[in-house]
Amino acid sequence: MPSLVHNNIVQRQVKKLQKAGFICLQNVKVGKHIFDVLGLKLPEKKIVVVEVDVAHETSKRKIAFAERFAEVKVFRPEHNDVKLAEFIPKIAKALGAVQRLRIMKVLKESQTMYTRLCVAVGLKPSRDAGSFAYHLKLLVSAGLVTSNKGRYRLTKIGSATIEFIEKMEGSL
Repeated sequence: MPSLVHNNIVQRQVKKLQKAGFICLQNVKVGKHIFDVLGLKLPEKKIVVVEVDVAHETSKRKIAFAERFAEVKVFRPEHNDVKLAEFIPKIAKALGAVQRLRIMKVLKESQTMYTRLCVAVGLKPSRDAGSFAYHLKLLVSAGLVTSNKGRYRLTKIGSATIEFIEKMEGSL
């Protein structure tokens, strides 16, 4: 699930392209790749692909594929490029449950698969799958956790956040 930061950047890019006369489609599958935005400007037969890569995980192969048929714009925001105020409320909500903090502490040690992560935080996948999925979804939407090929890991913001929390815990 894309984070708030990701969604905000996508929406800004859609507005810019629409202002320039493009018809925009979001989450478009082309071949085996899904692109955040595909902009079409019909009289000029111009195609623009926008890929927002908050977690810095977009493959070079995916970009090379898109460059064969379109102008490609990849956005890889750094922490200081994103307005902190945009996602602090979601981070605060995501940190509001012990289970979510446990998930982050496990992911601080290493990336892991869904079921292993569920067990590592003391839940039973057969009994607690719904609750666990809810907690994980909040962490992902806050931009603290990301997944790639079924493996979950902390984002840079997630790592910095859990380090800060652990420092606070150590000073209590």
